[in-house]
Amino acid sequence: TVSDYIDFDPWMILPGLDEHVLQPRPMFMLYAAPNPFSDIVSISYLILPRSVSQGEDGDAGSLIKNTSLRIYDVGGRLVEDFGQLSDIGYQSSVGWDGTDSHGSRLPGGVYFAELKVDGCSETEKVILLR
Repeated sequence: TVSDYIDFDPWMILPGLDEHVLQPRPMFMLYAAPNPFSDIVSISYLILPRSVSQGEDGDAGSLIKNTSLRIYDVGGRLVEDFGQLSDIGYQSSVGWDGTDSHGSRLPGGVYFAELKVDGCSETEKVILLR
């Protein structure tokens, strides 16, 4: 209930301007195990389509367009790119053996796995032991 005898209907609309509709944020998770690792780490992810995460019906996967999984070193340099992910709606994983995109063995240290989904991102710290 609004008081002070003010008419709030329509709410926050100026003449000539359309109401802005916010897109719901996609739901996704990222997890790496074992961590720290010395041979191979399994980077697991789950991307829920917007329609599933918002409780709607329909073809959910078509609403998510831009997904990527990348590994960066502590300096922010891209060392591995797993590319566009296509298995939306299912839990999946990729294995990373501590090599860069050219197959060269990387030194031990801290790396970051970054999952991006439609402009939103989640990062998991991964420790490589040599």
